[in-house]
Amino acid sequence: ESRWAQIKEQGGFSGACRILRPNIPGALAMIVFNVKDMTCGHCSAAITSAVLAVDPRATVHIDLSTQRVEIHPVAADAVRLAAAIADAGYTPALLASAA
Repeated sequence: ESRWAQIKEQGGFSGACRILRPNIPGALAMIVFNVKDMTCGHCSAAITSAVLAVDPRATVHIDLSTQRVEIHPVAADAVRLAAAIADAGYTPALLASAA
């Protein structure tokens, strides 16, 4: 069973995601994850690849010093993106929400 199915089955996340309104037509709100086990360029590349595998038109910004992953998705929601990161071997935690 995929991590996405497990997360969905458990009712989503206990945390919320920070929502920022993008200026890109058709884009969803920005989703921000803290990924504490992301420590190097290889981790960054693996997470970026995982995100783009589920949402090829997403924009991904990674800050290794703060262990933050900011995603401007076009097609995938926070659950799918978190599951993709988890399936790549990392532990994403959604940050606080602001609607």
